[in-house]
Amino acid sequence: MTYTISCDCGQSLQVTALQAGTTVACPCGQAIDVPTMSTLRRQAGETAIPQNVVEKIQGMVSREELPSNTTCPVTGLPADTKVYLHAECERTYTKHSGPTGGADRYFIALILLGWFWAAIYLVGRYTFGRKSSVEEFGRDVGVTFPLLIAATAQEQFMGTRNQKKLKQWMQSTPIYAELLEEYPSASVTHSSH
Repeated sequence: MTYTISCDCGQSLQVTALQAGTTVACPCGQAIDVPTMSTLRRQAGETAIPQNVVEKIQGMVSREELPSNTTCPVTGLPADTKVYLHAECERTYTKHSGPTGGADRYFIALILLGWFWAAIYLVGRYTFGRKSSVEEFGRDVGVTFPLLIAATAQEQFMGTRNQKKLKQWMQSTPIYAELLEEYPSASVTHSSH
C-alpha cells in the first residue's frame, strides 16, 4: 500500500510503508521527512495500529457501517430485515499434564504384575506421583454481526443450522468473507444480538 505526502512546493509524493520514518527527495530537490507509519495510517483514515478482521467488524458495527448488503443472500430479493449471526473464531483449550486418569497404566500393571503388585503400583503412584497441572492455550475470539435479509426469508434463515449455507450467505458482505478467509474453521450460529 502507498501513502501520499506533500512537499512545501505543492507536489504530492507516494511513499510505501518501508519509507516511513525516512527522508525522500521531492522532484523539486527538497528533502521531505516521511512521517512514522502510525501517522501515515491515521492520515489515510486508517487506525494507527492495524486491526485484525474481528476488530474491524466490531468497529464497523459500532459505527453502524454494517450491515452493508442490500440484496438478501438467501432469496436474492431486496433485503429489509436485520438478523444477527455470531462467529466463534477461536476457543481456549486446556491441556492436562501429569497423572490424569491412570486407568490404562493400572490395567497394564495388573496384567503384567498381578493384583498385589498393581496395588503397590497404585499406592506408590498416588503417594509419590507428581501432581497434575492444567495449562490453557489460545484465546476465545468471536464476533456478533448483522446481516440484512428479506423478511420472507427470515423463517428459512433462522431454521438453518447448516454451516456451509450460513457461511455462503455471509460471503455476500466482503468484510464477512474476509473473516471466513482468516478463520475458515469458524463456527457460525444465529444470535439474538
